[in-house]
Amino acid sequence: MDIEKRKYSIKLNDYLDSMIECYLKEKKLSSYQTYKISKKRLNTYQLNEGIKDLLVIQLNRNFIEQYEQYLRKNKKLSYNTICSELMRIKCIVNKAIKEEIIELSDNPLKNYKIAYKKSTIVYLNEDEFINLAELKIKNKSNTDLYRDLFVFSCDCGGLKSKDLINLKYMNYDGDYLNINTNGINRKLKIPNRSKIIISKYLNESKNLTDFLFPVRERLTLDDSIESRTKLDGIVRKMNSSIKKTAVRAGIKKPITFITSRHTFATRALSKGIPVEVLQKLIGHVNIKDTYAYKNIIDLEIDNVMDKL
Repeated sequence: MDIEKRKYSIKLNDYLDSMIECYLKEKKLSSYQTYKISKKRLNTYQLNEGIKDLLVIQLNRNFIEQYEQYLRKNKKLSYNTICSELMRIKCIVNKAIKEEIIELSDNPLKNYKIAYKKSTIVYLNEDEFINLAELKIKNKSNTDLYRDLFVFSCDCGGLKSKDLINLKYMNYDGDYLNINTNGINRKLKIPNRSKIIISKYLNESKNLTDFLFPVRERLTLDDSIESRTKLDGIVRKMNSSIKKTAVRAGIKKPITFITSRHTFATRALSKGIPVEVLQKLIGHVNIKDTYAYKNIIDLEIDNVMDKL
């Protein structure tokens, strides 16, 4: 089949399926999952609009503009989530241009502005943190475990949810956590509150390669898409749980586990830890990322001074 005829035979769904299959073979889990979600959203939109067998070549400017409106008004997606959806469409279009399915001159996204908004850093102040840490919860329930992990992160280097889940006995020597994230070796002294959390779940019969916290004991430990998808499911449960716990603790902020990372950083700086030290503790490759927290603390100080 020559190129010209091929242009009018490639359906968008089939094209997306081939991309998703490639991500699966390459074990690019994030792309695999996000493009599956994008395909589902595009299919739902086409079904609602009565569009059947949309061709890749029919990804024109009008379709994309109408789809963006649908995501905003009907699906109520956030601004940045919509930007991500449009970026994935842009990747589809660029791939189609490269494969001569869409002419470069017909690029529907030429001069189409896709600009992410900078996310607001959400963190807990000291009172909110204490309220959450001391909230009465049924001992060793999943809710209790996820709250303990959140508090542990707030105290110990702002560990990300997956880093918390993957902590092993070999990482813990009784006083310090010794871990490597993003190629950076981190030695984190464990405060008393977090030592109590560890002792709560400690099992002396465990091997050094066993996990420190009982989160993923039933999860198959391999690098398959299925295992990694289950791990992502655990993270979603953790985020859902901590949001509900925060409400019970009287916190009105939109909490997720990344909030614990931000909370550790702002607490550390407010207690006098230098930015250069915080960079090592939190595991930032670029110190500019760490300075974002210093700017928050400086702004808080300015606000307090304005009230004097």
